Amino acid sequence: MPKRRDPLLDEVRRYAQRHAPVVGQSFKVGTNVLLDGHAPITIGDYVFLGHNVMVLTGTHDPERRGRERQAVIGARPVIIEDGVWVCSGAIICPGVTLGAHSVIGPGAVVMRNVAPYTIVAGNPARRVRRLREPLPVAAEALC
Repeated sequence: MPKRRDPLLDEVRRYAQRHAPVVGQSFKVGTNVLLDGHAPITIGDYVFLGHNVMVLTGTHDPERRGRERQAVIGARPVIIEDGVWVCSGAIICPGVTLGAHSVIGPGAVVMRNVAPYTIVAGNPARRVRRLREPLPVAAEALC
């Protein structure tokens, strides 16, 4: 199913609108969520972002000084796959993919990709445990 622009995004703080976020169906969002649009942000189906979540795509050069450091010099896309729950206060850094059905703990700072069906927490975010994956349904059971 093609991704669409969700009207709920009107409730989200967005910055640097070079790229509008693209979301799947049944996207839910808490208050005061920030999506920075320096690079594409793709959000899958049934994703929930808690209060005060930041999804960042822009980066700065730490080697520059003064006014030059303030300029965004790079951007990397963020992908949030189907069924992800990002708890309140989490920060998702540029270039990260959150695997399907993963859970990001409150206040976590995610700087690396998160595998599907994984819970991460902390600063920096580290794996807490793996979630059970659903059992495949046999085609005969669907008839």
